[in-house]
Amino acid sequence: SLPQIIDFNRYEVEYRGKKGICIFPEASYFNHMCDANVEISLRHDVTDGFILSARTIRPVEEGEELFINYIPDNDLPLSRFILAMRKRWGFECQCAQCRTRMVGVLLILIVTVVLPVIYVVRSTFEERFRERARKLQ
Repeated sequence: SLPQIIDFNRYEVEYRGKKGICIFPEASYFNHMCDANVEISLRHDVTDGFILSARTIRPVEEGEELFINYIPDNDLPLSRFILAMRKRWGFECQCAQCRTRMVGVLLILIVTVVLPVIYVVRSTFEERFRERARKLQ
């Protein structure tokens, strides 16, 4: 739908204290990757209005897809980043950087939650087993 297309491709701007949005159709060709190879910048020109510029920020091979980071300078916790991406653009990032972060989160979860729970459950069962063994003697 048109509102969704506008929402996915809008750039928020501010000029003389007033906020608004700009739509740059050319920018809609860029997909997201956290480790982007293109950087987008916006500037205001008195004559031409808002101007969007794109420049590569690392070497790009011929035929390589160009990516921008939809949330540059992201310092959100992974869970909030995933929610922000899902809410604004309707997807979860699956780039190598995000998958690595997810593995790290899962390892921390296993070490801090799952292993202690397993230890408690195992200790409880061992104690019950010992009690039953004593009763049978």
